[in-house]
Amino acid sequence: MAHQMGHVTDSFSCLMASMTNAREHRGHNKLVGVERSVNGVWVAIQTDPGGFFVTDDPGIVFLFTSLDCSGTPYMDASTLPPIGFVTKPARMVFPGVPVQLLTILALRPRNDPNCNPFGAPRWVGPAQSFGLNNLGLLPPFTVK
Repeated sequence: MAHQMGHVTDSFSCLMASMTNAREHRGHNKLVGVERSVNGVWVAIQTDPGGFFVTDDPGIVFLFTSLDCSGTPYMDASTLPPIGFVTKPARMVFPGVPVQLLTILALRPRNDPNCNPFGAPRWVGPAQSFGLNNLGLLPPFTVK
């Protein structure tokens, strides 16, 4: 679980969000970013002092309740707050609401056309996308 460490402001000294603690990610402790409410969902947005941390990480995985990856794409929502992955151009994908325990039958990594069998229950939320320019924040970011 994330713990409050301080506040982050942008170059205009506008309050951006509360800062999250380091947490385990792929077996390593790293700073995830800042917590912010986006479309009514508290999300950990990946940032660094220079701005939003853009990732094309294959760790962005869409989960499906169908065997052929059709239907609603979901994302893992097992952490609080769930992680929002920043992508180009200035967008973020994250698990929205409602968060629910569903049996996931297949998964597909972002930017990969292959659908892979899975078959396990997971806490998920429907995949949502958000334009980070809508936040009106200008890097660099400063911890206060």
